[in-house]
Amino acid sequence: MMKDPVNRLLLCILSLALMAMAGCSGGNGWTVKDRQLQSGWQLQSSAGVTAGDEQVSTPGFIPQNWYAAEIPGSVLGSLVADSVYKNIFFHRNLEKIPDSLFNVPWWYRRAFELTNFDSGQVYRLRFNGISYRADIWLNGKKIAAADTLAGSFRQYTINITPYVKTGENVLALKVTRAKAGELNIGFVDWNPEPADHNMGIWRSVHLLATGPVSIEKPFVKTRVDTATLEHADISLSLMLHNYSDKAINGTLKAAIGKDIHLSKVVALEAGESKKISLDPAEYAALSMDHPRLWWTRALGKPNLYSL
Repeated sequence: MMKDPVNRLLLCILSLALMAMAGCSGGNGWTVKDRQLQSGWQLQSSAGVTAGDEQVSTPGFIPQNWYAAEIPGSVLGSLVADSVYKNIFFHRNLEKIPDSLFNVPWWYRRAFELTNFDSGQVYRLRFNGISYRADIWLNGKKIAAADTLAGSFRQYTINITPYVKTGENVLALKVTRAKAGELNIGFVDWNPEPADHNMGIWRSVHLLATGPVSIEKPFVKTRVDTATLEHADISLSLMLHNYSDKAINGTLKAAIGKDIHLSKVVALEAGESKKISLDPAEYAALSMDHPRLWWTRALGKPNLYSL
């Protein structure tokens, strides 16, 4: 019996390298890392914080009587985890939590350490989901405002290189819940809505470290000959961004497994973002015979290619 042709070639585990050449200062000592900022967060209502907003994100500010915050999660979820509210799913306890507690913004705060500041090193913060809007402060500087950083299902990436330093850095978010009518995390009619309307940092936060050029939004498209399952065309695309103030020439290199090696010369102007595509029309190696397809357990082996 022929296996289900809907299953397609799956390429995963992206690891591309842009080798910077002429036009870029600095050596090859850049840190390249995706670090999730999951633990170490603290939480407090703005009603209980008398310090100015810019002070909350400084090392000299000492949080007093703040709660441990779970990231990702909601404000109320963290308060429940800290036993401020107990047995909220028993009887009508959830309804007894006053909505008025969440009419004001709530602060999230976390410190993190940095050690590498070689020339060309770039640091960014990526917020995968904040409900609903937030002012963001870093080391006493406001780096994003709630009038533009709003929407539970939006992702934000902020270049923080000008604001960070060697040693301790302090990040603080002043989060406000959604207003009536704003598209937020929903609930079905038989599921009681929490008093905070799910306000908080409800998806992951990442500290991204790269050299002056970053590789973003990688995408792999496959087209399998479903009649024979013996041929597949592969197309790759990604975004390159030059964060430096100089033009950069370089070579983008990619490998699929051990047998397919690709390279493309790239030129980026200062501050430029550029979409790069690699397809079978340009690279014959991306037209693959006898691909190892990914199958569900009942139909075969779940083959994977590393890219």
